[in-house]
Amino acid sequence: MTKLFWYKITSIALLMLNISILVFFYFSRPSMGMPPPPMDGRAENPRKVAQILHLDSEQEEKFVQLAISHRKSLQKLTEEQYDILGPAFLVISSEESHNVQLRDSVLEPVQLLEKEKIQATYDHFKEVKKLLREEQLVYFQEFMDLILSTTFKKSKKR
Repeated sequence: MTKLFWYKITSIALLMLNISILVFFYFSRPSMGMPPPPMDGRAENPRKVAQILHLDSEQEEKFVQLAISHRKSLQKLTEEQYDILGPAFLVISSEESHNVQLRDSVLEPVQLLEKEKIQATYDHFKEVKKLLREEQLVYFQEFMDLILSTTFKKSKKR
């Protein structure tokens, strides 16, 4: 076999390797946008939380609906917050960034929305507690511990 033949075979093999790498990267690329939230003990996985609370099927359905509506309301408030935050950070780059009153007036709506999110979460927990029967209330503390530990993970000490 001649050198020319080996060059042809090698070129074809390298071309096929390059094409296969491109195809691999194309089909394995991450989707655009935010990644889905983790499925842990929080409201992203309401069925797991319903097991912790030992809910019956009727209570579980109500709980799932509560969790979904709570999630939607928090998402709506977060989106509103993002819409406000863009102009708020533009104040920093403006010449009036040293103006405390201007900065506070821009940040006040963001703080109000954050307060609404906290109040909505508090109300959500009260609604969950109302769903429970007397014998299920003992599991509510375990539920709260799980939610708080996954939501507010303590930073590890170095």
